[in-house]
Amino acid sequence: MTITIAENTCYEKLVGKEFTVQGLLTSQVKVSLVCVTYASCEDYDLNGNVIDLTLGGRFNTILGVIPFQTSIGVIPQYVPAAGGAAATGKLKLYESGTASAALDEADDADAINMTVRLLVIGF
Repeated sequence: MTITIAENTCYEKLVGKEFTVQGLLTSQVKVSLVCVTYASCEDYDLNGNVIDLTLGGRFNTILGVIPFQTSIGVIPQYVPAAGGAAATGKLKLYESGTASAALDEADDADAINMTVRLLVIGF
């Protein structure tokens, strides 16, 4: 199974712009926009897919991830790894649930064809 993670193309337009508070600019904290793409017929793993957010060595520790856009009607959630390790956090997907639950985690072996955009904060 292959999940592709790439910096969002909008990131280039943000370089050099003042879109963060001054404290962030003078710290080691970094911010990046990324796209996580599930290729056609990918199988979703129950309990989430491990995603590597090291982004070529830019991140070692993840402070937070904010999912903000998906191409299909699911709700993504980033589950941090122990110690905030950038290489081993998980992306979980939730969909409309049964009559007794508002949301259910996507089923194991669900075919997912989607892209989700994430705001990654870390150092």
